[in-house]
Formats: sequence, structure tokens, C-alpha cells
Amino acid sequence: MRNTLLLAIVFICTVFTTSCSKDDNSSDFANTLNVKFVAEVSQENTNLTIPLEGTSIEFTNRANGNKNTVTLDKQGIAAANLRVGNYNIIAKLTMTKQAYNQLIDASNSKEEKIEEDSITFTANIDNLTVANAEDIKIVLKMNKASQSGLIFKQIFYAGSSLQDGSGYRDQFLEIYNNSEETLYVDGIVLAMLHNTTNSQATGPDDISYLPSRQYDWTKAAENSGKGDLNKDYVYAKKVLQFPGTGTQYPIEAGKSMIIASTAIDHTKNFIIGKPSEFVDPNKTVDLSKADFDVYILDYLQREYGIDITQAKYRYNLNTLGTAKMKVIKAQQSDLAMRFATDDGILLIQLPKDIAVESFPTVKAPKKNDSTQCVRIPVEYIIDGVQVRHSTDSRVAPRKVPESVDRGSAYAPNGTYSSQSLLRKTRYKLSNGRRVLQDTDNSTEDFVVLEKPVVSKGDDSFTN
Repeated sequence: MRNTLLLAIVFICTVFTTSCSKDDNSSDFANTLNVKFVAEVSQENTNLTIPLEGTSIEFTNRANGNKNTVTLDKQGIAAANLRVGNYNIIAKLTMTKQAYNQLIDASNSKEEKIEEDSITFTANIDNLTVANAEDIKIVLKMNKASQSGLIFKQIFYAGSSLQDGSGYRDQFLEIYNNSEETLYVDGIVLAMLHNTTNSQATGPDDISYLPSRQYDWTKAAENSGKGDLNKDYVYAKKVLQFPGTGTQYPIEAGKSMIIASTAIDHTKNFIIGKPSEFVDPNKTVDLSKADFDVYILDYLQREYGIDITQAKYRYNLNTLGTAKMKVIKAQQSDLAMRFATDDGILLIQLPKDIAVESFPTVKAPKKNDSTQCVRIPVEYIIDGVQVRHSTDSRVAPRKVPESVDRGSAYAPNGTYSSQSLLRKTRYKLSNGRRVLQDTDNSTEDFVVLEKPVVSKGDDSFTN
């Protein structure tokens, strides 16, 4: 769930070369740099003076995965020796309930006090370049937890083994009502975003790229509109919508719904390409009781004239007795509700007088990228998760705006590993309802399960 209260930390990174020559600068690993960080808390979005001492800053070298961690002192200063290269950064500050609430009292702040034992502020920045002696200024925004609305509880994007599992066919999403009242999914939009790939991000420059190596959507043909076309909108390659007239599909407080790629018992399914051999039930799940699933072939046939009797479509089953997501947009090459290893997954809630079909379709800016995307205003996003590749060197530029998710989450063992992402539980109320952690930073909000859990019961929560 998007949170409007943000704490911003400004990091000023002064880089000093300790030993190098002109020739050494051509190598990413030839130089070791002394990096000095001087931090201050921005007062833009809060009147609290957050103490910086104890804030940890973790650096991960994108090329080799090596990690370094430094801790800020009372002056908000820390130093580290880093090799030249690109780094992912995670900043984390944890305050106890007593310290945080005393800070609110001392500041005469109107911010709400917390009830849990502690509160954690987190921030991420992807692909920081440490290359020379120039000062690098970085603005990191840190988020306070929210507990309202519909959010992603579980994301099974990895799928299971191609050898003795169900491949991508058993992928699913679980949506949770983190509020204290019944909500309805009728008309809610599920979107998967499009942007540059890792190979594009590390390849030659192109006029269709921003400095971040994300697409510059102002370069897309016939893309015009109000506001900033890069910051005020997202561009979705796949758009699905829940059916219903407004109150047909309720989710009670503390309950969830599962949207399956295919709503069947995958533990009793055949191995892909081997109709006489069954899958290993320990590697996949039973989705026969899913609340919704996705059948995409009718759309492909209608929009692209595709012959759906082709062999590659034989595993896309039109299940009976399961409510179907409405397919608003899909690409000609799509097979199902299939996720990528670098994906941006969103929940979107539109005003009643705005139809998702009214949004323009925009071709990707790069000439050889034929992807047609639905342009959706960022203001309608209610939750989002940036899924990234499990290998640091293969991570693509992010797709989800940092205002929605400042971090990213991934299955460490990668595609077809049976690993699933599960949102952490913040606390359990006396009535049994669980409030899940939602800091708009999926790096901190999710844990990894070795196998997904679809029961929706106690065993499907972290505690």
C-alpha cells in the first residue's frame, strides 16, 4: 500500500581515489576508493528530527555480489573502501517504541505513536556508480509502515521445475486485506509493467533511454498527455481486471484471495512434454481452490488472430468453476499470466467513472521493441512490488516507481526454483487478525519460502 508519509535521508558521497593510474581507470576493479558518506535528515515530509547514529548502510557490488556494511556515527558520517563499480544500497534504521514515541512527544508532532515494539525505516537505491573523485549526491526516502487496504501477500513468480514440476503454470498471486473492514476487489486492476531489459541497460546508448537506462517515454511515438510522461505514469505490457459490479467479490479484514495462472491441482499434473509422467508434488502446489485464474487464449485469438490449437498453447487450460480475470491487454507472445524475472507487479484502483480501457496504448520507445503498453497514471496505484533477477549482474532497471516500492524482492534460487515471496507479519491482534508489514520497501517487507503455501491459514503467515 502506498504511504504518503516519507522520511528522506540525503547522502552526500565524497569519493577519493587512493591508488590508481590513468590506465587503471579503464577497469571496473582496478581501483579501490575511500568513500565518505555525510548524511542529514530532510525535513521536507516530517517535523521529526531522526537520529542518524546506528543507521546501517549495506553496499552490494553488482558485478560480484560482494557486500560491505558501514554504520553512521552521531554526526551521520561513515566511510568505506569500495572498488570502482556499480552498487546497490540498502539503508536501515530501527528505533524502539519508547525512543520513537518520546521523539514525537519532544517534537510536539502530530504523527501517530506506534504500538509495536519497534519501527524500522528503510531505503534503497539501485545501481549507484562509484567511479571517480566527483561528489555524488543521493536522496534516499525512508518509509513508515502502513496497515490499510489491499496489498500483495504472496507472489509466486518463480514457478517450479521444468523437469518434474509445472514450470510457469503454477504461478500465482495472493492479495490480502490489511485493513480493518471488508473491501471489494471488483474492478481492481492487476498490471505487469514494461521497461528496458538488463541487456539493454548494459548495451550501447540509445536516444530512447534516460540516464538511468530506463526508457524515456517522451520518445515514444504519439505519447502525449498531462504531467511528466516518465514520472506520472507507468506502462503496462499486461493488464488484467477483476470482474464484478462493485460488491460481488468481498475480502474480509485479514483474509485473502488467490489469483492463479491456472486453477488446477498441479501436484497431480503431468510433466510438461511427458504426458505419461507425473510431477513431483513436493515442488508444486494445489491451486484447484484458487479464487480466480487467467485464460488468455480467447484474447489472443480475438486481438491477434492466433491459432490457439498450436502445440505451445496446449497447457493453457480453460478451467471450469473458477472465476476468470478479464484480459485487458496482453502481448501476442504471451502464454498465460506469466511473470518475468525482472517484473513490476501492481494493484490499481480506478475511480468509478474511469475505465481502464480509456487509457491510451503506447508502443515502447525503442524502434526494435514492438511491445504495446497501456499508460496508467501512478496516482491510481494502491500497491506494487518490484521483482528483480536473482543475480546482481543481471538485474534490469526498475519498473515500479520508487514512490510505490523503494526496494525489490526476488527468489534467490531463481526461475523454476519453487521459491515464493511472502510478506512479513507485523503483529497479530487479539481477535486473530494479522497486520502485515508494509513499508513500501519490498526488500524489507518480504521473506522467501522454499515452497509456496496456498492454505490462507496460520501456516501462510510468518508468525
